[in-house]
Amino acid sequence: MQQELNDFYRYHQEVMVGGVLTRYYDSDLDSTPGRYNPNPSSKPIVVALHGVATSSYLFRNLIAEFDSSVRLVVPDLPGFGRSSKQLPWGAKYKHYLEWLEGFIRSVLPYSSQPVKAHFIGHDFGALLAMAWAVEHPHEVASLFCMNTCVHFENISPTP
Repeated sequence: MQQELNDFYRYHQEVMVGGVLTRYYDSDLDSTPGRYNPNPSSKPIVVALHGVATSSYLFRNLIAEFDSSVRLVVPDLPGFGRSSKQLPWGAKYKHYLEWLEGFIRSVLPYSSQPVKAHFIGHDFGALLAMAWAVEHPHEVASLFCMNTCVHFENISPTP
């Protein structure tokens, strides 16, 4: 299992976001650590966010299935996988949202015409993806959520 994890993480990049070293997989980049792509592709972008007690490794089979016509970006959320475990801002939801903003601005192209990305979220990652979609609807092409919860304030349970 350890060798399988090491092989998987061999293709990950690193970026500092909000004082947190964040490891992530980007299908547009090779395995050279810290490689920056000054000319990101115009392929559709898919961002996959994992849940609690998992990592980008959760999406290993998804990564294997995507072809080169899509740019797939899969981070290890702060505190998980091979991203920093020590969080200078604590493990608060609002700080994860701030981290997500910083991460997306660091790795995805942004201009006066922002790129619309497709988001896949699992568990806590789905909560982050939904919040991103609410705050940045012009940057979301689609949203797919798995195994998460949603709270509706004004809906009463059916009898």
